[in-house]
Amino acid sequence: MISDRPSNGAQSAGVGPAPGPFENLVLHCPEHYWVKDDEAPTCGYCGEEFTLTNRRHHCRLCGDIFHGGECAQRAGKFEIWVCYFCHAYHTMYKDLLQSGTVMTKYTKSLDNNHQRHFWLSSDGRELIWKEVESRTRLSGLTGPNVHNLPLMEVTRVTPSGPPGLEGYGHSFMFQVTTGERPYVLEAANVKDYHLWTQGLKCAVYVAQAHQNLQGRKLEDKARRRSRSSRESHRQLAAERLRARQKDRTRRS
Repeated sequence: MISDRPSNGAQSAGVGPAPGPFENLVLHCPEHYWVKDDEAPTCGYCGEEFTLTNRRHHCRLCGDIFHGGECAQRAGKFEIWVCYFCHAYHTMYKDLLQSGTVMTKYTKSLDNNHQRHFWLSSDGRELIWKEVESRTRLSGLTGPNVHNLPLMEVTRVTPSGPPGLEGYGHSFMFQVTTGERPYVLEAANVKDYHLWTQGLKCAVYVAQAHQNLQGRKLEDKARRRSRSSRESHRQLAAERLRARQKDRTRRS
């Protein structure tokens, strides 16, 4: 899971409309798929422990556990709990990230840079970029000039460039870190900077949280199948026992 959380200050930067209640909120995570209380001793947003006054609230979109207040809020027609990450992603960032923008991408040695079009895939699972001259926004597009970075591989989005760049004089640099390498990017203006530093954190969290949710659903399905198989075996054994008892009764 991504290790740092976005700041609510992105709202004041003019990134998008302030979060409002969802008009048609779909319940993606029923209660039996929620993260168990003993698996989350701290809030998924602020990191503080839960107490009698700071109670647990399960996000109905991702199933993770959060405090109330700025960490989670009630949304939608039925006023159900939604965490900050899911709420901000769907109300502020998703459409803007998927529409894309031009940013500067630095090479690994930081001695060269190229302008690229960056956008979020339509399913919200990949960051895609391509040369400015030949942009084609298609989710899952492959080719020598198109690059896809699965958000499941992102471990951190840092709103500043790597150490040693003090002399570059760039104020809108940030770094997307994976397990293999960092990607150093520079936004064109403060609006894009806040969009991609704050919004991408939310996108990464949502993608990873929903991947974990799918894992819990598959585990639950396997348990149900195993339980059903055991019950079927018990029923078959009981039927065989009754058949043998009836056979003995007829013979006697």
